[in-house]
Amino acid sequence: MTIEGSHIPIDKTYDSCFPDVPGGQWFTGYVCKSKEEGWINGYPDGSFKPAQTINEVEAIKILGEVSGWEVEKQSGAEWYKPYLEIAETRNIVPQDDIGVLM
Repeated sequence: MTIEGSHIPIDKTYDSCFPDVPGGQWFTGYVCKSKEEGWINGYPDGSFKPAQTINEVEAIKILGEVSGWEVEKQSGAEWYKPYLEIAETRNIVPQDDIGVLM
């Protein structure tokens, strides 16, 4: 949704970019473009888990990456903390629970 909403072209065909993202699926180009641009990294085991629903803080991170937010990583802080702080200043944070599924 973020790629489409930002009018970012998927300008090539991808075979696969994660072991669990097969070529030829409707989502393969979006996932692989996002990985190629550094907007997503997948999970520590190297997978992407395409059938898993993301939570709100993961969506905020993707939005921030695609939008080019200047994120300063904080030593010892949770990975999402700098994204959440920027989202809070822009009033786009979830109401109660950042772990809520999208």
